[in-house]
Amino acid sequence: MKRIGIITYNWADNYGAILQAFALKKTLGDLGCESKVINYYPHNKEPFNIRQSIKNILFWSWNKSVRKKFDIFRRDFLSLTLPIRREDLPLLNEDFDLFVAGSDQVWNFECNGNGWDTSYMLDFVEEDSKKFSYAASFGKETLSEKEKEKAASLLKDFNAISVREKSALAIIKEITGKDAILHLDPTLLMSKEAWGSMAQTIPQEDYILLYLMNANEKIINYAKSLSRMTGLDIVYVSTHPLTKYGLKPKAPHVMEWLSYFLKAKYVVTNSFHGLAFSINFNKNFFVDLLPSAMNVNSRLESLLELTGLKGRLIDNIGDNYDESISWMQVNKILEEERSKSKEYLEGISLR
Repeated sequence: MKRIGIITYNWADNYGAILQAFALKKTLGDLGCESKVINYYPHNKEPFNIRQSIKNILFWSWNKSVRKKFDIFRRDFLSLTLPIRREDLPLLNEDFDLFVAGSDQVWNFECNGNGWDTSYMLDFVEEDSKKFSYAASFGKETLSEKEKEKAASLLKDFNAISVREKSALAIIKEITGKDAILHLDPTLLMSKEAWGSMAQTIPQEDYILLYLMNANEKIINYAKSLSRMTGLDIVYVSTHPLTKYGLKPKAPHVMEWLSYFLKAKYVVTNSFHGLAFSINFNKNFFVDLLPSAMNVNSRLESLLELTGLKGRLIDNIGDNYDESISWMQVNKILEEERSKSKEYLEGISLR
C-alpha cells in the first residue's frame, strides 16, 4: 500500500479549501492508498495592518467560533500528521513513498503569508520520482518574472504535473517546457450523493444561497433582485463577520455548509468552490466573474467552459432566472472527467 503525503491549504478556514483537502485524501484512500494531509502551516510574518488588527479585536469571538468549527472538521476528517515546521519537512521523506501537492491555490505565492514559501512546490522532497501534483493552481492567469523563475526551478523536477485551470497549462509549458495535465478540482471527484450523505440537516429549504469570495454591490444587488422576483429569502453564508449591504452572514459548520448548498433553490456566487458545488449538486445557479484586476477568473472560466455553462454568467443570463440547465449533459461531462482524473491518481498509486 502506497503511503502518500498531501501538502495543501488544510489550515485555511475556508470551506472550499478544507473540503478539497478531504476529497483528495478520500479519493486516494478509495484507490487503496494510505494518505495523510501534512499538518503544515506557513509561518511567514504578515506586514502589520492596523485596520486588520482592529477588526481582529472587534470580531475576536466570531473568529474564534469559526476557527473551532473548522478545527473540528480537520480533526475528524483530514487524517493529519503531527504539526511540522518548515525546517523539519525533509524528515517526512522517511514516512511517505511519494508526495502530492494540491489542489487549491498551492502555487499562488501570495497565499502563504508574505509569500515565497516553496514547500508547496515540494522543495523538501529528496527524490524527484516522488514529486507529483494534483489539480494544483497558481490562483491567477499570469505570473511575474520573479514568480516564473522561482516556479520553473522547482516544478521542472516533478514526475508529473496536474493542474486545475487551462491557463496553468500554458504557464507550465512556458516555464518548464513540460506538458501538464488538466484535472478536476478534488471536490468534483466525489459525486453529489457522496457529498449529500455527509451533509448535516438544517431547518431551511428553498432559499437563495449567496456565497461569495468577494462581496460587492453588483452581485448582492443581483441576489436581491432575484429575491424580489421569486419571493425567496437570501441566506448569506460567509466566514467574514461584517454585514454586507444589509445582509447578515452565517458561518455554519462544514457539514451544514454542504446542506446549505444541497437545499438551496438558487445559488448566487463568485467563488470557485461555490460554482463547483452548485454544478455538482445540479443547482440553478448564477455566477459572476471577479474584478479583472484580481487576475483570478481563469478557474471560474475553465470550469464553466468545461461544463458548457458560460450562459450562467450574470452578465449573460440577465432576468432569465428560470432558464433550465441540461444537467444530463453536464453530469455526463463530469463523469468522464472524474474517470480521467481518477485514472491519473490510480497511476500515481501504482508507481
